[in-house]
Amino acid sequence: MDIKERFTQFYQAVHGQEKSPFPWQIRLLQHWLENGLPASINLPTASGKTSTLDLAVFVLAEQALLPPERRTVGRRIFFVVDRRLVVDDAHTHAEQLVRVLIEQRSKPAVKSVADKLLKYGGESPLMTAVMRGGMFIDNRWVESPCQPVICLTTLDQVGSRLLFRGYGVSPWQWPIHAGLVANDSTFIIDEAHLIQPFVDTLEIIPKLRKQQKTIRVPFNFTVMSATLGTQAEFLLDDEDFSHPVLSERLTNNKVARLISADYEDFNRVAIQQAKLLAKKKRHKIIGVIVNRVDSARAIFEELNKTKDVVLLTGRIRPYDRDRLLEKIGGQLKAGDTLRKHREKPLYVIATQTVEVGADISFDALVTECASLEALQQRFGRLDRLGKLIDTEAMIILRKYPKGRLDPVYQQASGDTFKWLKKIASGKGASASVNMGNEALAGLKSDPANPPPTAPINHAPVLMPALVDLWVQTAPRPEPEPDIEPYLRGVQKPSRDVYLIWRADLPPSAGDDLKDVDVLLSWLPPTGRESLAVPAGAARSWLTGDTYQSFGDVDCEEVAQDSTQLHHSKSSVIKYEEGGCRWVTAEQIRPGDTLVIPSGRGGSDEFGWLPEGKKNKHVSVKDLAEQIQLERFKEQKKGQLSLRLQPNVLSQWLEISEELSTQLSQLCVAIKGECGAESLRDDVDAILEDLSQTVDPVIAESLPLKYFLNQPFQIHLHPSGDGVILTLGRELLVSDTWDKTSHTRPIALEDHLLGVEREIQRLAEKCGLPDRLAETVAQAGKYHDIGKADRRFQTLLHGGDSLAAAQGEVLAKSGTNPSDREALQKAHERSALPKGFRHEILSVAVLQRNQHIALVDRGLVEYLVGTHHGRCRPLPPVIQDDFDDSYPLDLFEESFLISSQHNLQNISSGWIDNFWFQVHRFDWWTLAYLEAIVRLGDWAHSWKEAEE
Repeated sequence: MDIKERFTQFYQAVHGQEKSPFPWQIRLLQHWLENGLPASINLPTASGKTSTLDLAVFVLAEQALLPPERRTVGRRIFFVVDRRLVVDDAHTHAEQLVRVLIEQRSKPAVKSVADKLLKYGGESPLMTAVMRGGMFIDNRWVESPCQPVICLTTLDQVGSRLLFRGYGVSPWQWPIHAGLVANDSTFIIDEAHLIQPFVDTLEIIPKLRKQQKTIRVPFNFTVMSATLGTQAEFLLDDEDFSHPVLSERLTNNKVARLISADYEDFNRVAIQQAKLLAKKKRHKIIGVIVNRVDSARAIFEELNKTKDVVLLTGRIRPYDRDRLLEKIGGQLKAGDTLRKHREKPLYVIATQTVEVGADISFDALVTECASLEALQQRFGRLDRLGKLIDTEAMIILRKYPKGRLDPVYQQASGDTFKWLKKIASGKGASASVNMGNEALAGLKSDPANPPPTAPINHAPVLMPALVDLWVQTAPRPEPEPDIEPYLRGVQKPSRDVYLIWRADLPPSAGDDLKDVDVLLSWLPPTGRESLAVPAGAARSWLTGDTYQSFGDVDCEEVAQDSTQLHHSKSSVIKYEEGGCRWVTAEQIRPGDTLVIPSGRGGSDEFGWLPEGKKNKHVSVKDLAEQIQLERFKEQKKGQLSLRLQPNVLSQWLEISEELSTQLSQLCVAIKGECGAESLRDDVDAILEDLSQTVDPVIAESLPLKYFLNQPFQIHLHPSGDGVILTLGRELLVSDTWDKTSHTRPIALEDHLLGVEREIQRLAEKCGLPDRLAETVAQAGKYHDIGKADRRFQTLLHGGDSLAAAQGEVLAKSGTNPSDREALQKAHERSALPKGFRHEILSVAVLQRNQHIALVDRGLVEYLVGTHHGRCRPLPPVIQDDFDDSYPLDLFEESFLISSQHNLQNISSGWIDNFWFQVHRFDWWTLAYLEAIVRLGDWAHSWKEAEE
């Protein structure tokens, strides 16, 4: 069976037996295998761009036995698109690939691909991940350097990770993300003209790394667009244009009338035109695409009074978006057969979020004028499959007052409209333009009337000195250059903040946010429940200032820093690793995660709603339990939590007097120090009642049934008027001492040898040279040897110094990680100084015991010292006057352990070693080695926790 036939069978397993690859897909596959990935690919809308993921996975499988330097695709495939809704659409496609590889292995073509992918060393043939928001736990793709993965991502998320400043990522983990993004990776960039500065940055990085010869793994990218034209390296050809399916999509006519409207009258005109289109029975789905989120909301609210209407913007929580799309089924998708049975037309009000790659097809379209490239994308959603005999559309120019421009497209909207009027058929109100793929290409190629070109925004030249600054992650240099120009060019800063709503935040939380920390530790914020808005819009909303208009592309200016710090109505809780804190609106910065009381409003089932409805706040649903249950079902592991607290329960049902009394009595009993076991029957009774009274649809989204007759733990809710139930044990692998060291008792020697074996396995699967593989494995063998410190052993033995002296030398404690009081007491009894870092002591042990045979001492010491993300480039300064030395027998060797060292001193040589290793390997290769060591440690720690 030749390569074409094998790919065809694989493709049909993914897309359906009745579908075969288009000619361009076969040609691109052959090009990729024989000549490498093309630098640019021109593919019109509806030609199947997302299937490049199928091709990438197939090529990765075909090259599984090649050495890394000969592969033309990385095991990490980043599909980059600057539209939130499209990221999630592409994720649906990627998830289908994963399901096929797991569930259809009886098919020879699928089994062949799956078996080859497993040779890379991952737990599964393929996994997917989404990076579209700034949450800490949405980064499962980093769990293994070996795992083949498709990561669907927005520019800001992947770009910030590449430049050592990952948005929403703990700074201690920045090097891991940078190392994985920049090594063994392939970027497929959809509609790259939207993010040219990032493309500039990707182009220059290999040139900066050219001196590095030790590790050679793929790092390549391609840009795809419907607007590249003949300048692209890979194009459709005659075979594609004559294909019976593709030709319908590429040659259909899409005639649009040209209309202008005064600024204040735009929404009315758009609604009027949409209603006119809806009068024709063949128009079942009418699209209305505008440039600003506030316009979309206003048009939606007006039509929603009497019409069937849905609002689609990227400014919506992913969980809400999924529920919204479930309600309307597949009626928006291209090829849907249900729409013809609709009695009433459905209006779809949308923003730029549907422009790129979204599988949506309208029967008629009203669009605000935008750049020509944006209009091409929007018309790609009209009669997507070319099945309609004729289509109707309107392009409306919003005439801004003198001195004002479109906040998203600036001058491009007006320039585009002038060009369209110039080439239009007819005059005045009858002026029209054919916006179909083939027709528009012909109009654009007329040398007498060249189309307007939007100015290309390039990135500044990325210099090595800048990367030298960014590679310093702990501590960070002050001041440091902003990475934004290297992602989006020199323009107004444009990053988002992420809003999370919780119903049970203490109503009078003062400066001490310990109660909030406790609540969020049980149910940490996640990307699925976050709503991304520009930082400037969030500030205006919190302060009650004039509402700021914005689109579904970022365009907000970041306010200057303020020294003002006070707890006021405009203050908000910022969530970050290590604890929450209050920030004023002026102190909000891009990438922040902000926790908002549900009663403050700001969103509904359609997304961002800053002004409420009829000037009243709409309480926002708290989704914490639903999201955690989704994650539990997907990963088949982890912790479940359930809050039995009035503010939370009132979202699910009307709280009866009986339930209120039961909760009050339960809280009184817990405060009276009754044992949890004595209360279990009372809680079981409440759970049983809830399972019967909560609406079945809502109950299915909650973990109620998982707690029935299970050995859950009971905790008093910090508000004092409810309880939190927890079930299972979260796999606590982090970069803070109080989490990594507390799972179950694990002997130090067992842990070190286990980590050494795991890192050796990862290094070999990643294709590291033998000497380097042995070096990183040795770093694993000694990474935690500093935990042998007597005080640290006291901590791991629950604060019992006698047990520590007489017992086994531990790497992990058996203290329950949910017992915060016990953990705190153990730390106090240990007499460890605040901020103690065991990895620094591990380096000191290696330096003091020169008899240890190390393959590459400098590199081993560096990898040991940085295995929790610190010491890049300076070890933290910790006041520790304790002086203790004693022998330790480990690995059938004898070591001298001492609590004293000088690594925090400038003269210690640590900084010199840091820069030596950076310049020896390069910034990203060194981070890759760190990632292999740290992920090996994490992987073995997970195994220990599960045993």
